[in-house]
Amino acid sequence: MKTSLFLFCFVLTYRNVAAWWRQLVFFLLLGIAIPFTSLSQNKIWDKTIGGTQGDYLVSVQQTPDGGYILGGYSSSSDGDKSETNRSKCNDEYCTNDYWIVKLKADGAKEWDKTFGGNKEDKLTSVVQASDGGYIIGGTSYSGKNGDKSQGSRGNSDFWIVKLKADGTKDWDKTFGGKEEDELSAVQQTRDGGYVLGGTTNSGKSGDKSQDKWGYWVIKIDPKGTKQWDKTYTGGQLVALQLTPDGGYILGGYSGSGITEDKTEDVKSRELEDGSGIYDYWVVKIDANGIKQWDNTIGGKGYDQLNTLQPTNDGGYILGGLSDSNVSEDRTAESKSWRDYWIVKLEANGTIAWDKAVEGHIASIQQTSDGDYMLAGGDPEPVYPYSKSDYRLLRMRADGTIIWEKTFGGKGKDVLSSFQQTQDGGYILGGSSASIISGDKSENRRGKYPDMDYWLIKVDNRNLKQLITFPPILYQNLGNAPFSLSATASSGLPITFSVVNGPAKISGNTITLTGVCCTETK
Repeated sequence: MKTSLFLFCFVLTYRNVAAWWRQLVFFLLLGIAIPFTSLSQNKIWDKTIGGTQGDYLVSVQQTPDGGYILGGYSSSSDGDKSETNRSKCNDEYCTNDYWIVKLKADGAKEWDKTFGGNKEDKLTSVVQASDGGYIIGGTSYSGKNGDKSQGSRGNSDFWIVKLKADGTKDWDKTFGGKEEDELSAVQQTRDGGYVLGGTTNSGKSGDKSQDKWGYWVIKIDPKGTKQWDKTYTGGQLVALQLTPDGGYILGGYSGSGITEDKTEDVKSRELEDGSGIYDYWVVKIDANGIKQWDNTIGGKGYDQLNTLQPTNDGGYILGGLSDSNVSEDRTAESKSWRDYWIVKLEANGTIAWDKAVEGHIASIQQTSDGDYMLAGGDPEPVYPYSKSDYRLLRMRADGTIIWEKTFGGKGKDVLSSFQQTQDGGYILGGSSASIISGDKSENRRGKYPDMDYWLIKVDNRNLKQLITFPPILYQNLGNAPFSLSATASSGLPITFSVVNGPAKISGNTITLTGVCCTETK
């Protein structure tokens, strides 16, 4: 956790020593110690939820009653699951179903529901609907069976399920073409309907009205009837958000050159076949799906976007994995062989600034005061038996990291979703294969490396800490530069900078350059 901790003032006065010389007397106007208020994140409770097979959390959101709605996918039929898997299992493996869990405010389970067909059904999105229910969606390989009321359109389809407030199914809809179609995001629209976003490899067939591949967006009414669909050639969509003008912002990644929808070439063509390494690709469309602008953003390496959010100033914040160094659109120095690259866009899609953070970030959200909360994990927790932790960071609007905090057990813990809660704290959600250890108070439900849902509730309390400054009594103008020092009871680092006045500072060394007051923080 890093933060600027204090503000103090150097008062410079002078007196005559000779006709040609003025001596400067330097006073540090501080007591020996100052209490300062800082923010710290402390675990209130944690919950492990799962069965003996794999259970992978995708989304956690707080509900109006103070509880939480969890969504993910599961191949379990026991443990905390009240319903069996919808497909047939062999001795070692079951296919996944959607698994929704409702928790009370204290983390106790209220109910859970399983939805699926006879093949793989993997949830990617959960949204609280305006009627108090939920809309859930993902990608399905199942036909008309189990909880699916419509047949498969092709190899894989978008599958959305509308739930009532108690988790019972209201209706479900399948959308797809004759090939592969994968859903990434669902949002409720102002008219009470929904917009779906994902990636299509299908041509004009089934529910697809255009013979194109790439980003695929479908607008449906409150009952799930399709109103329109649009395809934007050139990439794989991972994020979709509503914009204040009633339109939508789409984000994903692309290795394509210029297409009918993509106005810029790929930033790097380093692959042997001449194709491009991925760049971020952002597309702005209006309420009817008409493209307004697009922007290809990347360096000379691999840049794969995984999150996008509108910001309070009308712009957008993007984040994803990158192994580019300073090149093309990237001005941020690399933190490791592959780091997390954050890009702030203006409302028209132009780049405002960019920042690199070590590790993997799953989600970015802006706070009410204009800062950003980043949640993710350690660098590249991709191997089945690797160790990783949940990671929470706070970043200023200019990209400066203020503090960070990690939570984890002895095993692999991968954070996928977080949200600020009504009490000002945070709910963190992801998947864990850890036993009781570290921050994990409950054992895993299945065998390693199968994972369970793991929830952590943290607070955001104001804590006082003591900042101590050794006194500096006198300094003369013309003396050699001297050092400043201070210590924090929290152990946090302290940095110094000159706000105004005749002085220069490098690290913690200050040089007086004139006669007056110098303000340093």
